[in-house]
Amino acid sequence: MTLYKEQEQACRQLGNAEALAGSLVGQVMILTQLGRADQGFPLVEEAYQLATRHGHMTLAKRIEPIRTGVYLELVETANELGDEAKRLLAQKQFEEAMHLFKKEEELWRQVGDKAGLANSINNQGEVLRMQGHIEEALFLYRQSESIFREVGDETGLPIPLANQAEVLAQHMGRAQEALPLAEEAYRLAKAQGLGDLAEQIEPILSAVRQMVRGESGAS
Repeated sequence: MTLYKEQEQACRQLGNAEALAGSLVGQVMILTQLGRADQGFPLVEEAYQLATRHGHMTLAKRIEPIRTGVYLELVETANELGDEAKRLLAQKQFEEAMHLFKKEEELWRQVGDKAGLANSINNQGEVLRMQGHIEEALFLYRQSESIFREVGDETGLPIPLANQAEVLAQHMGRAQEALPLAEEAYRLAKAQGLGDLAEQIEPILSAVRQMVRGESGAS
């Protein structure tokens, strides 16, 4: 590893893009073997960009499967972290669950998977809600919603919408504000063929509508 780092430094000073890309890839291979693919990913990305930008297409083709392999390893690790965090959350081990969700979030940011990122942030909101931190949870649900909208992911979007609606209506007494969120969440779930999710959202929508009717009747 030390030799590759020294070679990298020399190549940067000399402006030798091809040799620099090769040095970076060598470091990536070592880091991956050590189980540190997260540290290797930015290096393989830089190596690939160097090779393509400077027209070294044969080298770029050799780097591409390495790049894909590191990417897939990080995605697998992120999914594993998320699954374990959900298991811990179900056991009400809140701090441990949040720690893993944060690590998962970092990996989704690194690989540029915004849908995974939005899902992780939503799940962090769940941890906060279960701990009674309602305002903080609502902030994360809204952040998750914003990311899902940004990437046009209408399969993930219903979840933070429904969570916002439930928090606003049940915990904050803002049923009028919650109603359009619950309605959109239910409509999207049905439109995307997410029958199980629609069934989970339906009682939230019904409860919000009932609260709105109650507020209207009281006034």
